[in-house]
Amino acid sequence: MARLAVSFCNAPHAAGRVLGLFNTATAELMRPDLGRADLTSACGLAAGADWLYCASTGPDASYVSVLDRDYRLQRIIELPETRDVHSIALDGNALIAVSTGTDSVLRIDMETMRCEAVWRAGAGGSDTHHLNAAAWFGGHLLCSGFGPKRSDRWSSATEGYIYDITAGSYVATGLYHPHSLASFDGTLYVCESSHSRVRTIDTPFAAIAGYVRGLAFAQIGACALGSSVGRHDASLGDVVLNPADQGEPKGRCAIYLSDSIAECDRAQAFDLSEYANEIYDILIV
Repeated sequence: MARLAVSFCNAPHAAGRVLGLFNTATAELMRPDLGRADLTSACGLAAGADWLYCASTGPDASYVSVLDRDYRLQRIIELPETRDVHSIALDGNALIAVSTGTDSVLRIDMETMRCEAVWRAGAGGSDTHHLNAAAWFGGHLLCSGFGPKRSDRWSSATEGYIYDITAGSYVATGLYHPHSLASFDGTLYVCESSHSRVRTIDTPFAAIAGYVRGLAFAQIGACALGSSVGRHDASLGDVVLNPADQGEPKGRCAIYLSDSIAECDRAQAFDLSEYANEIYDILIV
């Protein structure tokens, strides 16, 4: 786990430098050029044999930057029909993109740029379910979402879920702000962000501080886990709210490295607060 790609979201003063390449041996962070200085959030990350893909948002559009294996920018593509892109995944020559702002999961052909919706959580074309992570698991395409709000605040969206788009059924329900679907050794894991923890479908693991989001596994089972500065509202108990919600800041922007997911509460922490307040995704590169 020598190098991690780390995306920083909601960083309006980063001047487009919202992707970090973190060297775990030296604790040094390099921030490559993504092609536009007006990018304010990097979100989903994906990697193929030759390329690293980083999804991002600017003031008016969503993009994916394509970098080679020396992390040099090759091109930046504006994503069609996509609003507030979050996670991405590869599907052959196509890109799966979560269009959070339209409650949609899209498949975009990277050669023709033809776009089709593979699933819609809502019919209104706006962010009502806060879809976020997309990942392949057992040959099926999965997506996570917060579910509908019961008030005007995302803290009221307590019935989050993981949905199997391929099978057309729910894998899990009743999650509080799920993010960052990842798998290891045939088991699916998800960050339950507002409870500051990682869990399987059935079992929560020990928590770390902050709004937990961003998870990656090495082949040997070591893992990298991200945390962000969330919000705390004493009237809602001991939970960490989405950073966009109201409340006092709680947690820190950091990466936690552990030999196994079961030991993540004893992980080595690397503070990245000087770069941003929020991590969205982590990828071992």
